[in-house]
Amino acid sequence: MIKAAKGESIEELDDIDKEIALFVKGLEAENVNSIKKSKTYVDNIIKHSLLPLYQLIANKLEQFNQLFMVDKKLFRINKIISQSSLKAHETAVNTMDEVISIEYFFIYEGFLKSQKDFSVNLIYKAIFRNNSYDIIESSKSKLSIKKIYTEQLTELEMTEIANQIAKSILEEIKSKIKLKS
Repeated sequence: MIKAAKGESIEELDDIDKEIALFVKGLEAENVNSIKKSKTYVDNIIKHSLLPLYQLIANKLEQFNQLFMVDKKLFRINKIISQSSLKAHETAVNTMDEVISIEYFFIYEGFLKSQKDFSVNLIYKAIFRNNSYDIIESSKSKLSIKKIYTEQLTELEMTEIANQIAKSILEEIKSKIKLKS
């Protein structure tokens, strides 16, 4: 305040550092919008984020297999549905000119642990937009993650998604058992 009263500069030494950091951050934000969807980006997201996430979820959900007569895993790429083997997934992706969305289905039918028969289904999907991709889970958990094409899912995010999906299925099973009682 004394410097300002004397008419001296009140700019602090690190103000230029802050200004540079804000400038660089602004440029990065502009670059984010300039990253456009391409087959290379989508293939990279599928290979390094979606398939590892799918495998993690499938492994986590194996615990439910013993509770149901039937467990199915399917995927749908651009509205074309298939059994969910990783080889079939890879073949389907490679034959597509453009991947718009991929949906993963986990279907459990014929509950075995009570007289009450019911099914539990779960869908999560990846939607590939012009500048970003979204991962959305269809249950009550309202899971939604948005990333740009240069960002992969982290291991922590994948673990959180898998846990949230498993919890969602468990809650649905519990609620159906209560309803049937």
